[in-house]
Amino acid sequence: MKKIFVISPNHRTTGGVELLHQFVDQANKLGGDAKVVYFPFHRGHRQPEAYQKYNAPQALIGDIDLAGSVVLIPETLTHLVSRFTQASVGIWWLSVDNYFGSQKLRFLAANRIWPFTHWAPDSKRSVFHLSQSQYAMDFLKTKGIANCDLMTDYLNEDFLLAAGGVDVSRKERLVAFNPAKGLERTEAVLAHLPSDIEVVALQGLTRSGMVDVLARAKVYIDFGNHPGKDRIPREAAVMQCCVVTNRRGSAHNAEDVPIPDMYKIEDTNDMNWQSAAKMIVDLVDGYDRHTLDFEIYRQSIKRERSEFSSQVQRFLVGRCGGS
Repeated sequence: MKKIFVISPNHRTTGGVELLHQFVDQANKLGGDAKVVYFPFHRGHRQPEAYQKYNAPQALIGDIDLAGSVVLIPETLTHLVSRFTQASVGIWWLSVDNYFGSQKLRFLAANRIWPFTHWAPDSKRSVFHLSQSQYAMDFLKTKGIANCDLMTDYLNEDFLLAAGGVDVSRKERLVAFNPAKGLERTEAVLAHLPSDIEVVALQGLTRSGMVDVLARAKVYIDFGNHPGKDRIPREAAVMQCCVVTNRRGSAHNAEDVPIPDMYKIEDTNDMNWQSAAKMIVDLVDGYDRHTLDFEIYRQSIKRERSEFSSQVQRFLVGRCGGS
């Protein structure tokens, strides 16, 4: 079986970076030979504490460009593709929007690989693609890239275990939100909520702190850009929150965010924010009724780990010569 090397940024802990470690862990559990390689390459890196529970051994940059090996590169580091001349290279689209935010101008200025093609121009090698979301797959199709396989993720076990202990009878008149994304739009809605509804920003919290807030909240709202299949809406849902999103990015489709359409609002500039706030108040007041609408979403989240295992198995068979 081919060796697999997964390039991972080391300067942050995010859902996308955790997915890279989840993949290495799962591939090894299924009999593969996978390792993580931290970027920037010239620095020494310790594995982030949050990911030490995964079976994700490290490799160094000098070990990985081998004939017959496979290198996976997240979309924010696609300028590295042309560096590997011997290995089979895949671009893993953990997001769409994050790619444009961090890479587009750099690529244009440096005249380096533009990944909306099957070829790296300096080597004429085929590059394959993986996608964390249906949103990214649909986006790639618009760029003429059809050879893309779905490789999603699953929630951290801390949330799934905590979800089993949520007592919905102790839910509070509390609305949680992520201030890191879509804050201006979120604040426009929150300004119209009555004073008897508590609002909590999911910011500066430990994982246990996140669990505590979401266990108490009746509603989670997310008016961010949804660059991929985001984790916090799923974490909120399994913690028995009602979830309200906009229709941006991955929230636009029913595959990545399978909640009833009535809970997805058009948060455009001419949006009636007072109307959106009224809907949130209705969710708080009628929580026992509305929460039933999210059971399909919750069940799909609980199936993610087994589906991810199947996706990794198909990858090992199709790309690495596994059985």
